[in-house]
Amino acid sequence: MLLTCRSYSEYQQFLRNWVPMFWAEDPRRVESFDKPLSKLWLLNLDPSISLMRAYFPSFGRPVEFDPIDFLRTLILMADQKVFGITKWYTH
Repeated sequence: MLLTCRSYSEYQQFLRNWVPMFWAEDPRRVESFDKPLSKLWLLNLDPSISLMRAYFPSFGRPVEFDPIDFLRTLILMADQKVFGITKWYTH
């Protein structure tokens, strides 16, 4: 069961909150992701929400992840040419 998907505006708000916090911690790390984060900032995945919902039943155990956020992660992985969840996690 899919309970929620983070909308485009919610994702932009998440970045507004997240980036300054990590900037204070490690500005060079944030700067290294400036282009990919800019791409994700501009990428509105709201139209894919209805497509994703079609693949999750309306009953049963709720999923433990947001498929739209997972899609954003896959897009960022491909952009960074990191192929593999384990490699991405340690990247």
